[in-house]
Amino acid sequence: LPWGNRANFYRDAGMTQKALADYSAVIKLKPDKPEPYNSRARLYFNFNERDSLLKALDNYNKAIQYDPKNAEYMVNRGATYAKLGDFKRSLANLNQAEEIDPTFPNIYLNRSVIYNQEQQYQPALDDINTYLGIKSNYPDMWYEKGRLHNHLGQFSEAKKALTTAISMNAKKGI
Repeated sequence: LPWGNRANFYRDAGMTQKALADYSAVIKLKPDKPEPYNSRARLYFNFNERDSLLKALDNYNKAIQYDPKNAEYMVNRGATYAKLGDFKRSLANLNQAEEIDPTFPNIYLNRSVIYNQEQQYQPALDDINTYLGIKSNYPDMWYEKGRLHNHLGQFSEAKKALTTAISMNAKKGI
């Protein structure tokens, strides 16, 4: 517990290498505990380089091995596949996470990004609507909702969504 708490402190303070060392110490002490694999993977994910993304993927695989019914781990692995450009595997992980816990909002956020990149605007909008049904106080998603309605030629709905985004954050869109 102290190693993990200190790792979290280092992570939050931006001391990534120290956080990685402490997460690795936790894993050495408790190799079958999924949380430190997930935490270490999130740090590797944030480096945004192919080698670090592959390390993140390896750690997410370990976390899922020890807790296969954790939607967060599945979503995180899906996001890693997306960053690696493997949208098919990413969507498979996000769909599996939805089967595990359909109330986990990051499923829909991540999947909407993939659909948007593939110019599948209606499925992206459907996921944003699901996300907002779970977590409605996120102005970025209202902005994205408005942008997608605009792509689909639904200008009245776009205006409503953008107005909501602005009411939540007046600097949205600047």
